Amino acid sequence: RNQISKWYKFDDGEVTECKMEDDEEIKSQCFGGDYMGEVFDHMLKRMTYRRQKRWWNAYMLYYTRQDGDESDLVKSIQQLSLHSKSNGIMKMPAAIERSVCRQNISFMHTRNQFSTEYFQFMRRLATCTVPPVNRQHNSDKPGPDAEELSLLCVQIVSKFLFHTGFHTKKCLRGQATDWYDPLQYHLRSFASVRSWFTHNILFKHPNRFCEYLLSCPTTEVRTVFMKIIVFLAHYSLHDGPCPPPMVNAPTILFDPQATMSDHLLQAVLSMLQKEVSEHGRHLLHYFTLFHMYASLGILEKTQLLKLNVPATFMLVAMDEGPGPAIKYQYPEFTKLHCVVSQLIRCCDLSTRTQSSTAGEQPLPNPYGETPPGECIMVIQPQAEEILFGRTSYVKKVIEDCQATEDGGKLLQYCCWENPHFSRTVLSELLWQIAFAYCHEIRHHIDLLLAVVMMEDSWQAHRLHNALKGVPEEREGLFDTIQISKNHYQKRAYQCIKCLVALFSECRAALQLLHANLEFKQKWTLAIEWLQDELERRPYGANAQYTFNTSWSTPAPSNESANGFYLERSNSAKKTLEKACELCPDDDQGLDEGCDLDPCSNEEPTEPQNYSIDQIYGSSRVFAEKNFDYAREEYESPDRQDSKDDEDARVEHREHRNHRTHSYKTTLGHKQQNLDKAFRDRGPSPTQQSTSDAGNNVQGQGPFPEQQHP
Repeated sequence: RNQISKWYKFDDGEVTECKMEDDEEIKSQCFGGDYMGEVFDHMLKRMTYRRQKRWWNAYMLYYTRQDGDESDLVKSIQQLSLHSKSNGIMKMPAAIERSVCRQNISFMHTRNQFSTEYFQFMRRLATCTVPPVNRQHNSDKPGPDAEELSLLCVQIVSKFLFHTGFHTKKCLRGQATDWYDPLQYHLRSFASVRSWFTHNILFKHPNRFCEYLLSCPTTEVRTVFMKIIVFLAHYSLHDGPCPPPMVNAPTILFDPQATMSDHLLQAVLSMLQKEVSEHGRHLLHYFTLFHMYASLGILEKTQLLKLNVPATFMLVAMDEGPGPAIKYQYPEFTKLHCVVSQLIRCCDLSTRTQSSTAGEQPLPNPYGETPPGECIMVIQPQAEEILFGRTSYVKKVIEDCQATEDGGKLLQYCCWENPHFSRTVLSELLWQIAFAYCHEIRHHIDLLLAVVMMEDSWQAHRLHNALKGVPEEREGLFDTIQISKNHYQKRAYQCIKCLVALFSECRAALQLLHANLEFKQKWTLAIEWLQDELERRPYGANAQYTFNTSWSTPAPSNESANGFYLERSNSAKKTLEKACELCPDDDQGLDEGCDLDPCSNEEPTEPQNYSIDQIYGSSRVFAEKNFDYAREEYESPDRQDSKDDEDARVEHREHRNHRTHSYKTTLGHKQQNLDKAFRDRGPSPTQQSTSDAGNNVQGQGPFPEQQHP
């Protein structure tokens, strides 16, 4: 307040005048309550007034200026002291004194420990005993002094990293891999360093594995810790037996021959009992640890097989143990399946294989991790029961292995010379192709092609089941095309593209297509449908809205675009061209046999010679139906006629030719074939009598020339 009685409000950095003499001002500023405030309404997109609570209270702080001597103020501040001398005029309270001391010490510690200079000093200390890269692999063994210096360096640096370094930001810590490289050299060089590190840094702190492998929020730190565990276990594999370092662990290896590597892997596996289920967000690094370790060699794979890792991981994938189900909604199991694939493909599955030819030995399996006949061990009973006795894990592999080849290799390895497992895999893949979303079908199609192209003794059976379907279980690819071409055209197109790839790359599949009449007919119908859809205009001729056809945006891909209907893309046109090239040539003479109904069970009979009367009689039937074929686009092969058997055979032959080509070309071929038959055989008795009666029909074929609709 100044001499003219004005009050000022000091609100942090803002000083404003306050009218203390105004009752309304005092009421609004000091006694709480509600008020109408202007706020922005995100729904209406404008400012509105709303009733709100006054968040300020009735507390009022004011300053009174006192005029005094400046020298007295300086003297009083100088006499203010933390010391407990009695001559001090002003003594600071004990509680405030302790708080100030604590804060000063914490500030000095933080400033020293988290300074850039301190981190640079620790990094130089970690690398000062590491020789250059070109000298690290020399055959000269380092002396005891080097081992002692290496141990001292690891002790200082590891304590610093796990207490401070790994808990700081990247701008201060730098690249986490810069700390891993010197540690990796020391751990690789000396067994005593490895022993000290595992006992004092890892096993002495039971929660350290979970803290840095699962719960750590920094990806770089999790990756470095994972690599430390992998290479520490790798280098400790030859250090000899070691007693259990953790007595209170959930699971302990009491094998007297167990090494430090075994105890490390067992400690990581014991996290499946509890920690893995609670930290499902970072499972990728957990399973990558085992995948990286298994990739190091045969000894590492053997070690993991002895620890029963394949069966344990398969149970985890199916939420059946060994601990609770993983709480995370979308756990990452890709690396888990890779580990299972690597280890299972090192096992002997000969008890599950058999040849399709009685009395012959199964062919050697080329999809194993080891050369044929050099498997590490026979597959363990528990893993065999989960893999071959159930279908849940196979379904899980097919669903999860999206971006890796190990899942496909596992299916190929187990399907080789194994008809029962092949049937299970084909049934699941055909179900996924028939019901999954189109943007997810590509992965299942790739797996299906990989399985059916295996050249073992059961390849023909797998090809037949993939095309026609698994009996009493699943529809085949041709049936899926027929079912989906009206309501889900992208699925039908994906199946056609799959068949194009199959017939182009697999000679056995192409031979099966040419040898099976039913497959020929269905393949021809599928090609005709695709050609009709690609040639169809996107809008009708009398559409309400017209568009400029001179330019249009490229059509999206049928494999990734949303929607159900076919996109007229360049890829679809190229697929149609390849499909037409693979279509069997069905233009055969009228005298050919083997034209039985594909659905009948009758044996093929000898070729029969038909008379011109029979041909001409059936040609009248076609002449009457020719316009219907062109108008209705395509005719169903199951059509029933009331003609006699010979006429039905001729009709079936002509109808098959109609499906093989477009109907325009087909009409011309039929006319040419019958004209040739008439010239070769001469006029029939019926034609002769008709001609004698004055009704000359000479030169008229079975298909009257008519304008095509």
